[in-house]
Amino acid sequence: ISKCHIIGNHADTGAGIHLAQADTQTDPDINCLIDRCNISGNTATQTGGAIEIYYCVDFVLSHNVITGNTQPSGTISARYISNAKINHCTIADNNSDTSGGGLKLWEFYSDVAITNSIFWNNSPDQIVNDGIYQPPTVNYSDVQGSPYSGTGNLDTNPLFAQPGGWDEDLWLQGDYHLQSQYGCWNPSYNRHDITSDGIVNLFDFAI
Repeated sequence: ISKCHIIGNHADTGAGIHLAQADTQTDPDINCLIDRCNISGNTATQTGGAIEIYYCVDFVLSHNVITGNTQPSGTISARYISNAKINHCTIADNNSDTSGGGLKLWEFYSDVAITNSIFWNNSPDQIVNDGIYQPPTVNYSDVQGSPYSGTGNLDTNPLFAQPGGWDEDLWLQGDYHLQSQYGCWNPSYNRHDITSDGIVNLFDFAI
């Protein structure tokens, strides 16, 4: 799934995307990649307002903006997964009633890696690993209230250009580009990655 706007859907689980029983190792024709998508303003009555994933191997989320999704539990609800990667994603301003405002890992999971991503202002929490399994590996990411000790992590307001918000039951999509913050963000940005108004191109980079 690439370069899609997935907005304003309703379902019991996986209101934006529901992906199940996908194993790239036993079926090499399966491509479990969600890339450069805007997944926003979706509502689930159970889990996975944005994405519900289970029984998946080699799953990748890359360069996505996931905002304004609501559900009782788990904006991204992931269970029975392995070798999963979340790269260059912004997951912000989502709301769960109980847990997993950003990402909920539960039941069986292994080898979950989060890199160059932002988890910010999700309610009531950012990332939950609900079980006895190893927590995700988090590096070079900005996670609000971060408990992760990986390399290059931040707990710093990303200063989105204009965060979205709710107008009663309607999610108003914001602008989740990043305002330029030299000295805070990675100085390896190239100048052409920053627009004339000082906004980092989010679809090329997270942080």
